[in-house]
Parts: sequence; C-alpha cells; structure tokens
Amino acid sequence: MEKARGQATAATAGRPKYSVLRGLGVILREEGWRGFYRGHLTNLLHVAPAAAARFSSSFEAYRSVPSSPARAVCRVSVCRVVVC
Repeated sequence: MEKARGQATAATAGRPKYSVLRGLGVILREEGWRGFYRGHLTNLLHVAPAAAARFSSSFEAYRSVPSSPARAVCRVSVCRVVVC
C-alpha cells in the first residue's frame, strides 16, 4: 500500500495543477472575452435545424392524437388546457 501511494505522488509531483478557474483565466488573458464565445455560431448552425425539426414533429404528433379529457385548445397567441 505504501509503495503504491509513493509511486502515485512521484508521478504527479512534476506536473502543474490545473483547475477550471485557472483555465478560464488563461482563456481570458490570451484570447480576451471573444475566446469564451469561440465556436458558438458553428454550434448554433448545427443544433438549430435539428431542434426545429424535433419541435415541429412533436407538435404534429401531439395534434394527431385523438382528443382526451384534457386537451389543448390553441388560439393565435394563447394555449390553455381544458378539462372536460
């Protein structure tokens, strides 16, 4: 047990300690505020069409289900649940 503990500390002794705060500081210092937002547009262009397709398909599936005692009555700008 003692030998394994000594080997583990010897292996990590020369390495610097990393943390989230230190990483954020490096990004801020080297790239500025824009560094935090790098890649967001690419991700948005990737995710938005998939989210829109999922939303529209789930809405169409919801509309195709026959009426139940609790059904949604949707108007132009107001959706409410009506319990009969």
